[in-house]
Amino acid sequence: GSLRDCAGKQRRIPTNPIADLTPIKVEEQERRIWTFDEIVAFLEFANEKYPYDSDTRWIYIVYLLTLFSGLRSGEVWGLKPRDLLNSNRAGSISVSRQIERYTQTEQPTKGKRQRAVPYPAQLQNELVRWIHRSKMEPDDLVFRGLRGAPVSYHSFKRHRFEKDVVRSGLPPIGFHEFRHSACSLLHELGVPIVEIQQIMGHRDIKTTLRYIHLSPDSTRRTSQKLTNAFEEAKLGRVIKGPNSPFKNGETYGSFRRSSDFGVLDVCSSSPKSLENGEKVVDGVSKIDHLT
Repeated sequence: GSLRDCAGKQRRIPTNPIADLTPIKVEEQERRIWTFDEIVAFLEFANEKYPYDSDTRWIYIVYLLTLFSGLRSGEVWGLKPRDLLNSNRAGSISVSRQIERYTQTEQPTKGKRQRAVPYPAQLQNELVRWIHRSKMEPDDLVFRGLRGAPVSYHSFKRHRFEKDVVRSGLPPIGFHEFRHSACSLLHELGVPIVEIQQIMGHRDIKTTLRYIHLSPDSTRRTSQKLTNAFEEAKLGRVIKGPNSPFKNGETYGSFRRSSDFGVLDVCSSSPKSLENGEKVVDGVSKIDHLT
């Protein structure tokens, strides 16, 4: 579309023949991400495969960096020692460049702006140790291929990442899904959306919202939080009034609608008198009329 628009403006073609067509809306498929437990399991696998004092330790560090900072792959390959050691903010990485995937040249980040990305102390220790172990200069690339060249994304993905995911036995995801997993993890940890947007380097907060995926673990935790809130507020007691689901009397305990949809079961927590047509069946108080 943009090429045809450009050709039309330069009068290389009379008009853009598809300018008035309505774009086809493509439904975005839900991405598969890893839960926190799956992330930990993968890092445990990688930590064992790429030992602490090995020459391949950098691969484990790449996984750790991507999963806990959410950097784009090109930003990972473009990282330099001075981005860690001279950051204006303690505990953060200064991100301002990327290695372009096809030309293998340094370019500004996708957002064209420098940003500070926080990272855990464990990751900082790994990075600093690797930098000193490799005797790097401030402007060297932290992760390098043969003869000091930038790491090839496609080669790393094919020969390292994809094989490691398969051997780990975890659900298969793509390398970019590491970034989605990191974004979702930040959200689950309670980091504000605006801050996540800045960390991820998104210009539009709508993009950040598309990167956040709720895991089954997150849903279960939310359900438990709601359960705890109800218990703390003692909301199991339902008092007769204009908003009560009962026509007569006062009921105690939690309530649920039974399978015949004509009876409301009231799980009484203590014995009480029965009235207004109420009866007890198998220890459960039942009222045969509903509002």
